[in-house]
Formats: sequence, C-alpha cells, structure tokens
Amino acid sequence: MLESLGISRQQAWEYANTRKGYWRTSNSPILNRSLKNEVLEKLGFISFSNYYRQVTA
Repeated sequence: MLESLGISRQQAWEYANTRKGYWRTSNSPILNRSLKNEVLEKLGFISFSNYYRQVTA
C-alpha cells in the first residue's frame, strides 16, 4: 500500500518491519507524507474533527 502512495519499496519495508510501537510509527515522516486525511477518507475512515462536528451538531 505504501508503494502505491509513492513510498519506495525499501522505505515501505523498513516501516513495515520496525520494532517501534504503532503509536510511535503513526507519527513517522513516511506515514505523515503518504497517508493524508484524503487517502484515509477514501478508505472509509472518518477524521476525528469531522466525527466531532457530526456528534456535536
């Protein structure tokens, strides 16, 4: 998946096989550059800010 978002095969492999926890990996430069909110919304995820707006409206 990361390769389809423009990340090299080597970098994708490194991040897929890291020993760091999920929370720390989620703030990595690779993921911040490749997994934008638009990509996550296309995959069916709702951003926290949009969810908050829906709940408080």
